[in-house]
Amino acid sequence: ALSDRHVKFANIVGRMLKETYPDKDYYVGMLSYGIWRPAPIGEKPDDNVLIINCSNFFWDLKNPGQMAEPPAVQFANWGKVSSKQIWRPNTGDPAGWQKGLADVPFTRRAEVFRHVADNKGAGIYVDKVWNYWATQGPIYYLMAKLAWDPYADANAIMDDYYQRGFGPASAELKEYWTMMEKARDRKVDEFKEEIDGYPEVYDQAFFDKAYGLLDQAAAKVADAPKKYGERVAYVRFGLDYIKLMSDIRAEVAKVIQSKGEDKEADQKARELWGEIEGMRQAYPDAMNWIYISPQTRQMRRGGVMHPDHLKGSLKPASAPAIDTNTDDPNADLF
Repeated sequence: ALSDRHVKFANIVGRMLKETYPDKDYYVGMLSYGIWRPAPIGEKPDDNVLIINCSNFFWDLKNPGQMAEPPAVQFANWGKVSSKQIWRPNTGDPAGWQKGLADVPFTRRAEVFRHVADNKGAGIYVDKVWNYWATQGPIYYLMAKLAWDPYADANAIMDDYYQRGFGPASAELKEYWTMMEKARDRKVDEFKEEIDGYPEVYDQAFFDKAYGLLDQAAAKVADAPKKYGERVAYVRFGLDYIKLMSDIRAEVAKVIQSKGEDKEADQKARELWGEIEGMRQAYPDAMNWIYISPQTRQMRRGGVMHPDHLKGSLKPASAPAIDTNTDDPNADLF
């Protein structure tokens, strides 16, 4: 690891900074990333060297990582020698986080935020929160609350969220999101790759139960203030999106299994994408529509979301060109 030489360099710069600006509270930021993720052996960061730590345990403290030490252990080891750290994890896409699915591990997220606080964590900024509000909104809320107080009771935070957000339907919405969390955890625990496990976890019984809970919620808020009904409808819109994405996967799987011969499934997958395109008109702010397209990197990864982007023998000789002629500041992320 190159950690010692990076820390030595940061210390030299930090001391020069103090000499030049003795009356200022300035810091040198040093990224702990790549082959300098392990904590240093001999060097120790000065008090004005801020470690920006990219240990990737965003989803689970048990993430083994790809190095000798698990990421959570690496972060803790830096905490033993540093005065303060900022946690800057990459997120990856374990269960549709980048695709707008219900990747909502509430309990595990609270555990990792507490781990950061226990090990000299002074701040957090996440690689990317994707603004999929209809399918991931509650965990954004929890993250904001825990960033303010990482030792707060996560269950109490969410109970308050459900009660104030959904009033008479709070019990149904709590059960709905708890169901989403359990399904998500099962998917990542039982299936290694992001592309695997969706048919097994998000089957018809799953959707029947989820829609049933939202039907019960809608009935309970029928005579309540209008805002509660609108919020239940907003969550249902998110479930509609999840169902469409599940159906797209199923149709594309048929195309793959048939070696491209199942033209009916091919056409159906394209029609379902058309339905998703139409959804943005109803709730333009519910999802980050910039990334919800067959051509984006998020959807093309794994080659299972559209007939035009299948990997292996079915992949076309030249995939459709991606239009980067846009004023969108995020176009380079496609």
